Amino acid sequence: MNWKQQVSEEKSNFCILPFIHAYVGTTGESHLCCVAEHPPEEWRESGNLDDIWTDEHYQTVRQQMLDGHRVAACRRCWDADDRGGGSDRQTHNAWFDAPDGFELDIERGNNSGKPLSLDLRPGNFCNLACRMCFTRVSSGVNDQHRDHPEMEDVTGESYWHEVNDWLDDPERFETVKSWIPTTRTLKLAGGEPLFMPGVIKLLRWCVENGHTDMHLDITTNGTRTKGKVLTWLKEFNSVDIQLSIDGIGAVNDYIRTGSEWKVIDEAYKTYLDMDLRVNLLVAVQLYNAYDILNVVDYWFAHGAWGNLIFNFVDWPRDMQIDLLPESDRLFIANRLEQKINALDPKKRTQFRMDATLDRLRNPGIPEEELPELRQRWARRTDMMDKINNQNVDMLGTRMPMLRNLWLK
Repeated sequence: MNWKQQVSEEKSNFCILPFIHAYVGTTGESHLCCVAEHPPEEWRESGNLDDIWTDEHYQTVRQQMLDGHRVAACRRCWDADDRGGGSDRQTHNAWFDAPDGFELDIERGNNSGKPLSLDLRPGNFCNLACRMCFTRVSSGVNDQHRDHPEMEDVTGESYWHEVNDWLDDPERFETVKSWIPTTRTLKLAGGEPLFMPGVIKLLRWCVENGHTDMHLDITTNGTRTKGKVLTWLKEFNSVDIQLSIDGIGAVNDYIRTGSEWKVIDEAYKTYLDMDLRVNLLVAVQLYNAYDILNVVDYWFAHGAWGNLIFNFVDWPRDMQIDLLPESDRLFIANRLEQKINALDPKKRTQFRMDATLDRLRNPGIPEEELPELRQRWARRTDMMDKINNQNVDMLGTRMPMLRNLWLK
C-alpha cells in the first residue's frame, strides 16, 4: 500500500510534510514548516532533534492529518486553498515522489524513522537589511534595531538580540549528519546561507563524505558569486537556486538595503551559466506592487527559465498589497493577467500568479482598517528612508504620491 492509499480521498486536509519534513528556524526552533503558525508553547527551541521528530506534538499533528482535520498551525495553507490560489500543502502533496517501500508512521513520520526533507536555517547572519524582514531572520535588520531603537514605533519589534548559528552545537550538527544519508531534499536558507559558517561546514562535510545524491535547494540574496561554496554546488545531483528578486534596478536597491541591482543581475546570469536550476522569488508587497510587471518581463527576457514564484508579505500588515487604491490594484491585476495568459494554468497556480490576481482584485483587509495601516506604512517609509539615506522618490512609481497622501 503506497502512502496515498493510506489517506482517504474524503480527507482532503492531509499534508505530507509532517511525515517527511523537518524545519529548524534561525534560533533553533522546530516547527512543522516555514509557514506554520505556532503559539509560543509549541515552540521547541532546544533539545535533541531526533526527540523532537518523534515527540507528542508531532504525533498529534500526524494523527489529525490522517483523520482529515485542519491543523490550527496550518491556517495559511487552508486560507490559500479556500481562495483557490494554491498552497504549499497542495504543492508538496503533488510533488512528493515516495521512495520504494515508503509508508506513513504516526510516531516516526515514516518507516525510515527519519525526515526525508530538511529545511535548515542555521542563524540569522545576513549582509542585507531588507525592508520587510525581521530581527530573527536578518542580522542586518537586527543591527538596525540596535542602533535605532525608535524603529520599534513602526516595526513593533521592541528588542535586539543575538542569534547564534545553531549548527555550532555539536549535538545538533551530529543529528543533522545522521539524517543526511536518507535525505532526499536539503533546503538551506537564512539569513543568507551562502555566508553562514554552519552551512559551509555542512556542505563541505556532504561533499567530502560523498553525500551528494540529493536535491539541494538554496535560497539566496544573490550577493555571493565566488568562493569554494559555489564550486561545491556542482557536486550535488540536482540544485535549485531560489534567487530573491523583489524588483528591477532601483526598486531592488530600495527594498533590499545593501543590495546592488547590477550585482544581482550578474549573479542571475552566473547561476544560469553554472547550469543550475534558478528560480526567482518575489516578496509581493507595497514597495514593489508597481514593479512586479517588470519582474515578469525580466523573467521572460531570460527565457522564463526555472520558476517565478510570488510570495505575499502578510506581515508587517502595513506592507500588504491590499492597501493599494482599488483603481491601482485592478490596473496591475489586468496588466499582470495579460502577461501570464500564455502560461500553463497549472504553473500559474504553482507560481501563485492566480493567487496574486485574486489578492489584487479581492483584498482581505477590512475597509475601516486601511487608514491606520496606510499611515503606518507612510511613517515606516519615512523612518527607513532616513536610516538608509534613501528617498521613496527613487522608486519612480506612484509610491511617493501615496506616501504624501497617506501621511496626513
